[in-house]
Amino acid sequence: MFKSVISSSQTFKSKTNISFHFKITASPFIGFMINRRFGNAVSRNKFKNQARALYVHLFSQYSCALIVRPPNEKIIYSELRKAFVELETKLKGAAC
Repeated sequence: MFKSVISSSQTFKSKTNISFHFKITASPFIGFMINRRFGNAVSRNKFKNQARALYVHLFSQYSCALIVRPPNEKIIYSELRKAFVELETKLKGAAC
């Protein structure tokens, strides 16, 4: 699933430098590309859980495949939420 989304996806980079790869005509899916240098397992899992919750909350009406790539471990929840809202406003115009 990752290869098909990355190879034929659109890219969006938020103001907080979080990269998103999304594919509009795909089944609903969220994935993460997080390096071990992001932090320990607790911080990686915390980020993933927060991103999953935002995906379920904001993208429930869309059918998009989404891959999230954070820049570093110092991303706080409010910045992550802003990035997801930016992506949602971009997708509102597109037919997801």
